[in-house]
Amino acid sequence: MPPDAPWIERAVFHGLHLHNSWLFLPVASLLCFLALLLLMRDSAKANVYRPFVLSFGILPLLVYSAKDVSVMVARASQGSINALKYAYLVLGVPTLLLFVVALALLAHDRRCVLIQIAAGAAHGRPGAAARWKMIAVAVLIVLGIFQSLWLFQADASL
Repeated sequence: MPPDAPWIERAVFHGLHLHNSWLFLPVASLLCFLALLLLMRDSAKANVYRPFVLSFGILPLLVYSAKDVSVMVARASQGSINALKYAYLVLGVPTLLLFVVALALLAHDRRCVLIQIAAGAAHGRPGAAARWKMIAVAVLIVLGIFQSLWLFQADASL
């Protein structure tokens, strides 16, 4: 990549490079979400909430751990323990926060489904459940943007 290339080309090139995560994680999440939607297209009643939470909340930590932390563990095994601390304590904080929030949202959704099954489907309030899911999706989107900006800033500071 030439140094005089436009900033957007440099951002995309460096953001999708294998050693960076700030753009790679959202793209991987989007591809996973689309793949899950394609797998679910045959079901009569498709619920896209859980695949969205899995793709944009759970997957980034798995990709981050497999891609970035494994590289930093390899560096740390050569004597640089600060690289491992940096990987977990600085770069991994927003990804871990996103993961914990997604797990809590999935647990809450499962609990709500079990309560509705126990109480009978007629007694549930579908409007409140839909509103709760819209708020949860908005929180995940905001945390995903925060995570990407955090990783972009960390990558730019290195």
